[in-house]
Amino acid sequence: MTRHRTNKQNKQATRKAPVAGAMSKELLAAIKNDPDGGMSYDIDDIALFPEDDVWVAAIDKLDRLGDKKPLTDLLRSNLEIPARAREYLADVIERGVARPSHRPAAPAYRVISDADAPFWLANKKVGALVKRGMLVKDALSKVAKALGLNEEQLALSYGGRRGSLNKAKRRL
Repeated sequence: MTRHRTNKQNKQATRKAPVAGAMSKELLAAIKNDPDGGMSYDIDDIALFPEDDVWVAAIDKLDRLGDKKPLTDLLRSNLEIPARAREYLADVIERGVARPSHRPAAPAYRVISDADAPFWLANKKVGALVKRGMLVKDALSKVAKALGLNEEQLALSYGGRRGSLNKAKRRL
């Protein structure tokens, strides 16, 4: 005797597994409900674009969430568009018109990637400790332990052997 599936069982069987790197509905809702659209106000993030952060936040909302309102409100206001924001806006438009089929281009306003940001911060901390007289090896060990980074990877990064971080530093 064969047993037939119910509608509920069919839906559960055909439900797709979550895609790696995809945002959950809860996370997406939290970002949309945040007045700043999930933008970070960490001191290191603010240091990267201090004068045009309002524009960057609006462009980021358009780019990540498809929310045009903050950007259109800014464009209709009397605020002057900073040169960097003008560049970021052109970048969003270009990427929106012709998306590469293999991998989306990184936004111009994202100077340092999420993967490189901890190493950028760690390199600064190691440099500060070395300036105060600590040996490089000891400084690397201390900072790696404090930030939860791999000490070998941090040593390579501090020695200028992390290409993506070197590229990001040139854009700063």
